[in-house]
Amino acid sequence: IEPQSEQALYWHIAGVSSKYQGKGYGYRTYATMLQYNREVGMSSLDSRISIRNTTILNLLSKLNFKFLNPEMTFHWVRD
Repeated sequence: IEPQSEQALYWHIAGVSSKYQGKGYGYRTYATMLQYNREVGMSSLDSRISIRNTTILNLLSKLNFKFLNPEMTFHWVRD
């Protein structure tokens, strides 16, 4: 978690191993993080998610996240 301003955070998030997915660990982790952020006065957060990662998009939808218009990000790969 990285502060962006007095009331905003950027989440650098790691995933849940596929063998533990579907057991509620991700939901509980995100819900706990959101609750903590609210308790310390944060009103917004930012993160970058691949549009192909439907698992996390569905999880965030369950947590009532609002999504901004997508941005294109390109990565330079050297040989």
